[in-house]
Amino acid sequence: MYSQIVKPFIANHGFESVLSIDLETIIRNQNDFLTGERIIAVSVSYYNEGLKTELFIAGNDSDSEEDRILNELDQFMLNFKPSIIIGYNQCGYDIPLLRLKMRKRTYSRQLWNLKYFLSVAYCLDMMPVISDYLAAIDGDYRFRKLSDVVIHDGFSHLPLDRKKGVVIRDGKNIGEVIEELWRSQSPDFLEYCRGDTRDIFTIFRDIFGSP
Repeated sequence: MYSQIVKPFIANHGFESVLSIDLETIIRNQNDFLTGERIIAVSVSYYNEGLKTELFIAGNDSDSEEDRILNELDQFMLNFKPSIIIGYNQCGYDIPLLRLKMRKRTYSRQLWNLKYFLSVAYCLDMMPVISDYLAAIDGDYRFRKLSDVVIHDGFSHLPLDRKKGVVIRDGKNIGEVIEELWRSQSPDFLEYCRGDTRDIFTIFRDIFGSP
């Protein structure tokens, strides 16, 4: 089980090499899911004398801008050297999409650092972890939306950002709102990007405890 791997690691090494990652993409219809859709933002959160977050945001909808932010992520991976990579449904979406992007790149344009750490770091998807954790509290074992997780009574004691509501707009689906906020360079988009990785990291620390 994941706890047999993660808890001893945290006890011995702390949280400083744990990285929370999340992608924001443009998905205009369900048929675009994991077909190489555009990555418009990457958020990473980590612990270094407090919770820190970095954002890599594309300036426009182009291959060159996507390439730029993926190369920035690649360089970040080299500098940070994560031992544990966490996310929410990352095994179902974020990591498969990154691998798809890398498969489409030529040898000379490969994201070698990203490829390396996605291969050697322990990738822990927090969706099933949180499902187990909350099932012990309310008896309901299911995979929940992150928007439901962050408002659950089991995490009410945590200082979560809880920014999922930023993209709720009457008459629009979430994907449309995300794209609109990104194109307008709204501060709400930056808050939304930060919120997911920060909340997941905070929940991770709560579940696995302080070293």
